[in-house]
Amino acid sequence: MSDAVDDSAGKVVEMRQRRRRSGAAEALPEKIDDPEKLDEPDDRGDGPPEETSDSVLPAGCPVTPLGHDTGTCYYLCEAGQLRNLSAKDHSRNNLIDLFGRRAEYVFRTWPRKQQMKETGAWIITGFKAEECGDTLRLACKLAGVWSPVGRVRGAGAWRGVDDELVLHAGDALLTVRAGDAGVFQEPGALPWIEGKPGIVGRQVYPTAPSLPRPSPAREPQDSAEGAGAKMLRMLGTWSLRRPGIDDHLVLGWIGAAMLGGALGWRPVMWITGAYNTGKSSMDKLVDRTLGAGTMLHTSDASAAGVRQVLGHDSRPVAIDEAEADTDGRKMKAMVELARSAATGALAIRGGSDHKATQFTLRSCFLFSSILIPPLLPQDRSRIAVIELDALGSSPPPDMSERTCAELGARLLRQLTEQWHRYDATCEAYRDAMARAGHSSRGQDVYGTLLACADLLLYDHPPDGETLDAWCDKMAAEGMAEIQAQSSDNDACLRHLLTTPLEAPRDRLRFTVADWIRRAIGTYPGMDDDAAAAALADRVLQEAGVKVCAEDGGKPIKLDRYLAVASSHRGLSKIYAGTQWADAPGAQGVWVQSLRRLPHLVPLGANGKPKAIWIGSTVKATLLPLALCLPAPPDRADEDPSSAASPDRAERSADDTYSIPF
Repeated sequence: MSDAVDDSAGKVVEMRQRRRRSGAAEALPEKIDDPEKLDEPDDRGDGPPEETSDSVLPAGCPVTPLGHDTGTCYYLCEAGQLRNLSAKDHSRNNLIDLFGRRAEYVFRTWPRKQQMKETGAWIITGFKAEECGDTLRLACKLAGVWSPVGRVRGAGAWRGVDDELVLHAGDALLTVRAGDAGVFQEPGALPWIEGKPGIVGRQVYPTAPSLPRPSPAREPQDSAEGAGAKMLRMLGTWSLRRPGIDDHLVLGWIGAAMLGGALGWRPVMWITGAYNTGKSSMDKLVDRTLGAGTMLHTSDASAAGVRQVLGHDSRPVAIDEAEADTDGRKMKAMVELARSAATGALAIRGGSDHKATQFTLRSCFLFSSILIPPLLPQDRSRIAVIELDALGSSPPPDMSERTCAELGARLLRQLTEQWHRYDATCEAYRDAMARAGHSSRGQDVYGTLLACADLLLYDHPPDGETLDAWCDKMAAEGMAEIQAQSSDNDACLRHLLTTPLEAPRDRLRFTVADWIRRAIGTYPGMDDDAAAAALADRVLQEAGVKVCAEDGGKPIKLDRYLAVASSHRGLSKIYAGTQWADAPGAQGVWVQSLRRLPHLVPLGANGKPKAIWIGSTVKATLLPLALCLPAPPDRADEDPSSAASPDRAERSADDTYSIPF
């Protein structure tokens, strides 16, 4: 046998075969009707197993051994579904279930017989479950080490090794042929080849519940009667905050949800609006268009529950009523799951049995809620927000299940016909989004959405005029969700500057930013007051920050800068409960974020932080004061006495960073 064969398992099988040949004949009564047949069931040889898994199981076995890993054997059962059994799980009932509708195979291949005393005839009374299990396990050993991670593809859309589109419809595989649109010109020709689920190359496509298939009829080319144009008109009946943009983005998300695992990036969308704006109706339209059983739609689920229900599928997920709960942990976990699914990153979770579970989600997520919960910058940048206003007078679209199902099949047919140009189309829209000022993450989100919408609406690549028009429409500086985003380092600094601090004794209470302005004498209505400046300096140092004008006694080019301690109890209180918090005895995470700010004062020798006295000598990050102070208030809003101060005006003219003096 080869090295892949488990010697002990092989010996067990061989020993039992030998025992059946020798011992069975000795135990037989005198009336024997061809006893050799007892040892040679139908379709089974009497020699020892060869070194291939094909010869271990007789021809026509309905169960496919995939391999083994750390004591677990993996099979495709008779129904084509993935099953994993440990050594002890190879019991009689599990084996019967494994062979399913072909259960007679185990009785014919591993029969347990008994001779009737009256007639001398031999009848099958059962099957030898132990021998059956040993043979199956040996077949898995021969198949080699195998893991489902990255190898199993459930229901949904996938990309093949040659970039072909593979639609796993549950009970069938539809592989969209490669090539240009010319191959679809033949009358009645379908752009896909239909096959059965199973092993395709290195991938395993298990059988699953049936999903909707593309329409057999071809869509009209570039026509207002096309499925994409019809869906666009239906979406236009809602009061969208950005008509002409949001309807295309929702259409693009529907296309992305259908393509799922075949995309390099799966965009996340969040529909929001006040009561009676039609959020649930839009969810229903999307759900029914995708087809029964396609989308996992829930309003009360945990991230772990969604992950377990999806399994290896790439089906889309809709989370309705995604409002923030009291502590936000449940929705935070769900958003993190959507973030992981967007990139298809591998996630690992430990189990109660001390065995890790690995999974990779490739699903598009759709959230809807009245208010969007607080989101971290890395989550917000992955989400396209659709805002709905109060419903107008437009008549609602026909959202019957039949109408939506037919429209969904037509949309899926259009995607199969246009799949050959997806990569080039997506890259073209990503370039347009880059010119519109979007970050690389924004290019992924909006480039994918617009590319999928383009595939559903047109039969040709986008031209330069179309791309320029979208570049103007989607300018980042004019999009509310982009403007609402802030980088992690900006958010860290803003958290510090807006934290209120209270002075001892007189109980004056100002934000850190205002205490800074008081320390340098630029607070509105404040003349040069040495006592007030000294108090502000004391309050700031107790918080772990200090306004400085020199570096170790040597004047520096900056007129003033703010020193933020790398480790300080005052800053620990300010950042407690945030992602920038520290741990006892460790440097604060805020240091990492603040050092990413632009115009940062260079570090000292060898890249080490500056040593500053802030209650004690500590390492500190130096920030230009102009970067920290808020924009100067309108002069008309300032105290009249402050405007008459000649010293303030003189300092403002000399200031390098235009600090609002």
